[in-house]
Amino acid sequence: MRTDHRQTRTGTSASRPLGSARPGRLRALGVRSLGVLGLSAVVALTTFGSASASAASPVSRAPKATTYRVNGRSVSMTCRGSGQIPVIFLAGGSDPGSNWDGIIAGLGPHVLTCAFDRPDVYPSQSVSGLLTPKRVSGVLEQTLAKAHLTGKVLLVGHSIGGLEARVFGAEHPNQVAGAVFLDPSEPGFMTDTPSDTAQFLSYDFDPSVSSRQVAAVTRWPDVPITVLSHDPKWAVSTGQLTAAGQRQWTAGQEAYAHLSPQGTARAVPGATHLVYEDKPQVVVAAIKRTLAAAR
Repeated sequence: MRTDHRQTRTGTSASRPLGSARPGRLRALGVRSLGVLGLSAVVALTTFGSASASAASPVSRAPKATTYRVNGRSVSMTCRGSGQIPVIFLAGGSDPGSNWDGIIAGLGPHVLTCAFDRPDVYPSQSVSGLLTPKRVSGVLEQTLAKAHLTGKVLLVGHSIGGLEARVFGAEHPNQVAGAVFLDPSEPGFMTDTPSDTAQFLSYDFDPSVSSRQVAAVTRWPDVPITVLSHDPKWAVSTGQLTAAGQRQWTAGQEAYAHLSPQGTARAVPGATHLVYEDKPQVVVAAIKRTLAAAR
């Protein structure tokens, strides 16, 4: 996929490349924080469709700590709000959890949210060796335990974060209440070409091992899953994906939905790979619906 530099949005300081070096491949890239206009639109959503906790289940408040010691390393996870089921955000690329701020603001104070920074993503410390989704899943599980969030969680994973969430649900089925996947990475795209391999290595992931781990996960518990994907017209018309590549990507998105009998998948008109930046209202609404269904 060719490199595509987008125009800078309000509130950002520089454009970011969306494509990798080869046509026909969609990059599992990082994302920018929401601009001022996008944030305002999301915050407006808190006036309706609230996912406030019911009296039937206990409400947890956000842990005050923002860093946790896991395997001798510092791991960052910042939580806010209060609610029955924590919503755990897993970012794409090498992006920090702070990039979820706009979406978290849109969910409002009656949703308990936690933005997790995997190892090697600042401010979490680096670890020796390459990462895999199973390795990240283990760190997340230990971080949640140290934060005393030992019940079920709703996972929100974008791009590479989707790979991590998919494996976490299989590794810890009793801890997952549901998930919202935002254009999650397709494991078949990790090792097809040298440029694909280099791309995932740049994020400190072992492409071969990671691809096998994710592809092996075909079933989750019977929980609600929502998959929101980029607009195929955008991907093909801009050369981000070939027609064949888009069909492969769509099949991969459907595979995420098929993890559970309650899974659904749809493309979001007008959205690029940065679904939660391009269509924040759609993402906030999807998280609220999935969270309500998980109760």
